[in-house]
Amino acid sequence: HTCSYSVTGVQTCALPISFSVKPKRRLTVADISAVLRDHYEHTPYDPAGYTEKTAHKRHTSTICGPWTNTSSIFQLRSNMPPAIGTLWWLAFRQPCTTPYIPFHFGMKETPEEMAFQTDPSGFAFGSTAKPPEPGPLYTALGDLAEWTNGDYAGRIGRVSALRDASEKVSVDFLKTFESFILREWKHDPDAAREQMARYSRGVVARTLHDARMLSSVSGTASPGAR
Repeated sequence: HTCSYSVTGVQTCALPISFSVKPKRRLTVADISAVLRDHYEHTPYDPAGYTEKTAHKRHTSTICGPWTNTSSIFQLRSNMPPAIGTLWWLAFRQPCTTPYIPFHFGMKETPEEMAFQTDPSGFAFGSTAKPPEPGPLYTALGDLAEWTNGDYAGRIGRVSALRDASEKVSVDFLKTFESFILREWKHDPDAAREQMARYSRGVVARTLHDARMLSSVSGTASPGAR
């Protein structure tokens, strides 16, 4: 048991928390992402009510918030080669406004829209070089997050609909795509790696387009992002 004491000396004990728990059913990426996006809406831990302008500024601590830099889900599948079976679902910024983007471990290269502009000399001790500058994807999703947080209850419906639609496209296409690259992997792994990179570039491009579209309509896009 875990116990704590108040300033008056009253002891409060809670049941021990298990290191791990076996779920009653097989979990999906959607199950995990729902937890990582949750703000306790419509529960006793949401005393301010969901109609509050922002779901992040309250006394309860949530996993998802303006402080969230990235959010990750790792899908490990032993029935495939590790390069294909290891799938990293990555959300830039707060996941309540951002879709999780799938990246295969074996992809040949990272989409350039994700790159941070970095001066290598900036890592040297005592360097005065500029800190890394976020790439276009991180910047666009940051603009979208800030706009949504300005009136969370009034805007999250529109943002989450686009977010969920983007994730559905990724999930629906994955089975067909992975069947293809599994066949390709048997005789030309390098070509399969290139196909994985092309797939990721397409998902990133779609995500960037959607974020810029909403930010442009709201008038919050960063200079040069449109």
